[in-house]
Amino acid sequence: MARVRVLSVPVLSLFSLALLVMTIAGPDWVERFTGAAPDGGSGSVEVLVTVASGVLAVVSGLGAVGAVVAARRRAGAHRGRRSA
Repeated sequence: MARVRVLSVPVLSLFSLALLVMTIAGPDWVERFTGAAPDGGSGSVEVLVTVASGVLAVVSGLGAVGAVVAARRRAGAHRGRRSA
C-alpha cells in the first residue's frame, strides 16, 4: 500500500500542475472542454478545481513521505535486530 501512495504522488502533482497551467492560461477551460458554464464564465469553478487538486497533491505527498519514513524505520529496526 505504501508503494501505491508513493507512486501516486507524482501523478497527482502533475495533474494539479496541468490544472494550474490551464487555469492561468484560460480561466474558462471547463466551458471550452465541456460546453457547460457552471459558473457563468467567471472562472470560479476552475479555480476551485485547481485549488482542490493542489490540496490533494500536498496531502497525498505528506502521506507518501510518512509511508516512506515508516517503512525505513521498520527496515532499520529489522536490520538492528539481525546484527544484535
